[in-house]
Amino acid sequence: MSVARDGLLALAVFFVFGLLAFLFETPLSRWAFAVGCGATLAFESVTIRYRVAVRTVWEQPRVQATLLIAGICTGIVGAFLAPKYVLAAGIGALGTYLVLLGALTIVNRYRR
Repeated sequence: MSVARDGLLALAVFFVFGLLAFLFETPLSRWAFAVGCGATLAFESVTIRYRVAVRTVWEQPRVQATLLIAGICTGIVGAFLAPKYVLAAGIGALGTYLVLLGALTIVNRYRR
């Protein structure tokens, strides 16, 4: 169930970033998008080594709620300050995470 919850939380923030980009009619920076993608891949590759500790912290509802609110607030503030870059990086990071989560879910389903 945690994979579904992780995906839904990421999808909610991804939706907010996408909606803000649409509402602000923002042309997204390809460079910032790529940085967001790379940041997610780097973060996930580092945290996989400490997956038990990371999962223990992430399972706490207050941590999930705090990061959900922080992600949404980052999108809102970023939409006013530097929408071309902040929204592009966020969409790249969250999109990469969702693709990675989906791919790992499919791989794990067929391993059994």
